[in-house]
Amino acid sequence: QVTKLRDEKEACVARGKKVSAELASLKESINSNRIVRELREELLEERERYKKLEQETARFKTAAKEQLQKERSVNAELRHVSSFSRGRNRNLGEDNSGEDL
Repeated sequence: QVTKLRDEKEACVARGKKVSAELASLKESINSNRIVRELREELLEERERYKKLEQETARFKTAAKEQLQKERSVNAELRHVSSFSRGRNRNLGEDNSGEDL
């Protein structure tokens, strides 16, 4: 009977080790799943942030193009006015020695 109890004890210890190993494996799996879930959530957040940055960049580019177009338009107008003024000043300079009207 002592031998039988020892055998049962060894079998029980072996089952305990097996259960402990399975439990550790399950815990590791749960932790891995949690890590994967957290990484997926983080990835979704980063994708959303990236989309917002792309939209902001597009708005910035559009605003920059509009500003550049306005500046070009103003510069063209200033060149036109300047060339007109120079021509007018040359004509006026011949008649009244550069005095303003």
